[in-house]
Amino acid sequence: MVTRTVVRPVFISADQEILGEYKAPGVAIAPAPEDAGKLRITAPDEAAADAAEIWLAELDSAGH
Repeated sequence: MVTRTVVRPVFISADQEILGEYKAPGVAIAPAPEDAGKLRITAPDEAAADAAEIWLAELDSAGH
């Protein structure tokens, strides 16, 4: 398992339910308990974690 902590995109602060829209086997995206401004990605491997991070970046750049 791979765990990463990434900066929370601003739009997610208003709509945390969007995190549940990411559907990839074994991948979870949730608020980081130690830092409200960050998200924790848990994935089965680096490639899956990369894909989740890219998804977040694409949503952020789309201005959701």
